[in-house]
Amino acid sequence: MKILLVAVNSKYTHMNPALYSIRAFAGDAGRCMEIAEYTINQQPFEVLRDIYEKHPDVIGFSCYIWNMRFIGQLLEDIKKIMPETLILLGGPEAAFDAEGAMERHASVDGIFTGEGEQAWKELAERLNESENKDPKDIGEIPGILMRGAKISETGLKETEMDDIRFIFDDLSQFDNRMIYYETSRGCPFRCSYCLSSLEKKMRFRSLDIVYPELQHFLDKKVRIVKFTDRTFNTNKAHAMGIWKYLAEHDNGVTRFHFEIEADLISDEELEFLSTVRSGLFQFEVGVQSLNQETLAAVNRYADLKRIESVVRQLKKYGNIPVHVDLIAGLPFENLDSFRNSFNGVYGWGADELQLGFLKVLKGTEIEKRAEEFALVYESAPPYEVLSTKWMSFDDLLHLKSVEEQLERYGNSGAFLFTLHEFEKYFADPFAMYEYIASYYKEHRTRFHKQSRMSAYSMLREIIEQRLSDLKEAFEGFDLDHAGIQHFDALLLIDLYAREKLKVRPDFIPGGSIQKKLEREYVKEKNIKDNVHIEFFDFDVSAFIEDGTIDSEKENSVMVTFTYDGQGGAVRIETEKQGGVSKVLERHVHYDIAG
Repeated sequence: MKILLVAVNSKYTHMNPALYSIRAFAGDAGRCMEIAEYTINQQPFEVLRDIYEKHPDVIGFSCYIWNMRFIGQLLEDIKKIMPETLILLGGPEAAFDAEGAMERHASVDGIFTGEGEQAWKELAERLNESENKDPKDIGEIPGILMRGAKISETGLKETEMDDIRFIFDDLSQFDNRMIYYETSRGCPFRCSYCLSSLEKKMRFRSLDIVYPELQHFLDKKVRIVKFTDRTFNTNKAHAMGIWKYLAEHDNGVTRFHFEIEADLISDEELEFLSTVRSGLFQFEVGVQSLNQETLAAVNRYADLKRIESVVRQLKKYGNIPVHVDLIAGLPFENLDSFRNSFNGVYGWGADELQLGFLKVLKGTEIEKRAEEFALVYESAPPYEVLSTKWMSFDDLLHLKSVEEQLERYGNSGAFLFTLHEFEKYFADPFAMYEYIASYYKEHRTRFHKQSRMSAYSMLREIIEQRLSDLKEAFEGFDLDHAGIQHFDALLLIDLYAREKLKVRPDFIPGGSIQKKLEREYVKEKNIKDNVHIEFFDFDVSAFIEDGTIDSEKENSVMVTFTYDGQGGAVRIETEKQGGVSKVLERHVHYDIAG
């Protein structure tokens, strides 16, 4: 008997920990289980052929909103060429709407209605009792809804967290893959758009089990470990125990990613977090909206002032990259309201602001209230919202264009100095991204294919256009004070902060003069290869700090970039009569940490 557990990941670098957990939990019964991982970027026929050539008796698909369309293309064809094979679905896209999924996919024989570890183990044990047993004749197993049965008869089985097997003893099978690790299941919150709100009981893995597992990651110097706990810090003792252990046993290499509820962070925890190595932790903070009516409508009750305070404090410490989330398309949020949410959260200074769009997931409370909120959404996964009572499809398309430029420029970390200054030429940050998006839309044929370097040249072009617009609109606008040459300096600093370029970009003038100055200075000071020097005829640090431009010769500035060979500058200094600018150091910090 052969069971094939199938994952279809969004990227090759991702892995599906659920399937490895299922196989490990099954123990001896898991010997008949094989795991096959594919990606949504592969051709369906390629995956179909590979599955067929493995000749499984049972196939189990792990279903999520990002892969269900792909899996749906496979199901009927698998049943056509392998009619005797038992096809089972599991995962959130199937489990929380089992009867509906069964109706939508006629070739499916059964669906796991909850956690898979115990149900898969019992299934494998029954199938292994007799090699000649028909896979479809397995009887009733709690947690599996078979075609023709009623979901109420199946029951659900939750797995004790301490009984879950550690799946990373052999890390070689996960080379160049993201490592996902969990220490808890469930969520104490009831956000109506989230499937985690349906898991009402919180369960934690004992710390005396967790610590040796974390030590394994540290000993092997894993690059990054992402905790999948839905709200990691809901239990203070649990969270602090793990954070302190990681800080005390830090290997100087591994980074740990956590999804946290920022308003639950105490001052004591903040004080501790200020002491950890830069880059040891990174936090993801769900905000979703600053509109209180919106938050109440989706059962999200958070202390926004405390969240802001914690995010700002973490950024002041500068040692933990912080990523914050907003969701567009929520009830009672129109375009103006979302603009306010965007500007407010953007102003907190987080390293990334992710602009997401509401997914109306099967089984959630917001799906049940879709008619009340006039939610129109995609018929197929990921069920993304198309319009609401408060936002038209045009509004959401507008936000899509803003989100695209936010990802390209704001969240890339590659334009820190330039955007910090460019933002001053707009009413608010959202307006800046609207302007960039509008320019891209107007010139979409030229911007269709874009390299990393061309993003800089295009931003320079957009800045030049904005300065021209302002000069035309306002007679008193002083281009000598805010000329393109000063933005050239900021673009250069952003460029060289990312890497030591072999060739100075053509779109920024002055290359021959700069090269001569650099060559003379490097020779005089015996500068090493891991350093790049740039000279400017004005005080760059003063320009960034308060917009002051002093072009007198004695106030010219030398900017020094020191590299560590890993792809980015680890130190950036500006020297003006022997002084080091703190302004540049502050703004470049996330580049260093990232």
